[in-house]
Amino acid sequence: MVYTADGRIIRRGVGLGHSDSVIMKMREYIADFQVYFECEQLEYLLSVLPPKKANEKYNILKIEMITALFARIVDIEHFSWMVMHSLEESDKKEVIKRLGILNVFDPHHPQGEYVLNLEKSEHRKLARMLASLVDHEPDFAWVDGTYVYNPAKILH
Repeated sequence: MVYTADGRIIRRGVGLGHSDSVIMKMREYIADFQVYFECEQLEYLLSVLPPKKANEKYNILKIEMITALFARIVDIEHFSWMVMHSLEESDKKEVIKRLGILNVFDPHHPQGEYVLNLEKSEHRKLARMLASLVDHEPDFAWVDGTYVYNPAKILH
């Protein structure tokens, strides 16, 4: 499938599976109509999707649904708390990979474990935000913070 910038499909694949056709129909609907969603509605849509297949690392249909609807969410401040917390760990990692860690980060609910690669600009920004929160909020603290130094990546 090939999409235009506005989400329209310009070439359909041959022999699409059920999951692909569901996502394709949803993207067409979003492109044709000015529809917007609340996180509660997205959470409901995710709950009625079939479970991931045994041979999949993550639930492809859920991930595609989230990425297709993310730009149309009107209460994005609830995304991390309502949607991300309801996902399995492998699904969370894939959503972060596709949307970016700063898009799914909620500074009002920063609790949780973070694995950051400080070579990435986005991850460094998040580390600074977390350090700022710890510095200004008496209720927050680093717990079991570690830094893994990898000398193999040093350029000569």
